Amino acid sequence: MFDSKLVSAILKDYISKFPAKDKESLTLEIDDSSIVISLIGDIHSLRIINVLVNVIFKNVDIQNSDQFLVFDLCLAIEESLINIFKHSYPKNCGQVELRVKFETDRIVIKVSDYGEKGHSFNYAEQLKKTPESEFSESGRGMMIIKKIIDDIKYSTDNDRNTLLLIKKWKG
Repeated sequence: MFDSKLVSAILKDYISKFPAKDKESLTLEIDDSSIVISLIGDIHSLRIINVLVNVIFKNVDIQNSDQFLVFDLCLAIEESLINIFKHSYPKNCGQVELRVKFETDRIVIKVSDYGEKGHSFNYAEQLKKTPESEFSESGRGMMIIKKIIDDIKYSTDNDRNTLLLIKKWKG
């Protein structure tokens, strides 16, 4: 399932090869069942997070349960982060936290930001509606997330906005 020592060693090896500017605001916490990636970044930080998320999922035994699960989870996380960088931090960098927790029957992903009130993407509203067309200029990301993820919840606590994504699996 989730070998925290193995995944930690692999992630640290990948991170050691990142350019110094990409490592400056990046923190990584790993325990027996979860990984937390935190960074201050912008839309260009997606490549860093994509690499780390791919490494995480490819080194956890989830591919046996569904061959497309790794791709789907990476896509759902990327779409969530695009919304954060586009709506919570449209003009500058901001803090993003990604927490992935492996449970026996599900994977719990929390994507959080600290965007100013009124500037955050309104997930609650977006979850209720569907784009009028798959060719709409916006809204496709939420449509993709809803198709991939089994349960989605959005919450705001003080200055922290969190999107909770739950994917069932046979761990």
